[in-house]
Amino acid sequence: MQVRPMLWIALGSLGMTALCALAQDSYRALPDPAAMQWVDTGEPFPNTQIAVIDGDPSKAGPFVLHFRCPDGYVIAPHVHPATEFVTVLQGTFHAGMGEKFDRRKLVAMRSGGFFVIPGKAAHFAACEGTTVIELHAIGPWGADMLSEK
Repeated sequence: MQVRPMLWIALGSLGMTALCALAQDSYRALPDPAAMQWVDTGEPFPNTQIAVIDGDPSKAGPFVLHFRCPDGYVIAPHVHPATEFVTVLQGTFHAGMGEKFDRRKLVAMRSGGFFVIPGKAAHFAACEGTTVIELHAIGPWGADMLSEK
């Protein structure tokens, strides 16, 4: 009877060792944000930049990126293929839902604010101050711009 508890302890130890090794192999960090590689976003969001933190937005799977826009920047109505989880890191991000840009629908989210936009849900935004958001989603990623109605 005493053998079974020892077997479970041994198997548990092996399992924890394997999990720790796996965690070490997949460990990624960004200890110095100044080292981020910012690139121009281009169309459909000209005059903005992104820095991919983890993953690849063009491929299937999870990714994290930072999106930076200048003061007064307006993001026209658009949709994404999947749910996006967004944290405001700097500035104020004013987000609104709908297929037509409407300043009355904007909700101000300041640094530290968080919001979720379901996949394929039409939304728009405006930035106050230089604004940086962190976006988590599942790729492949893209934005389909909506024509103003």
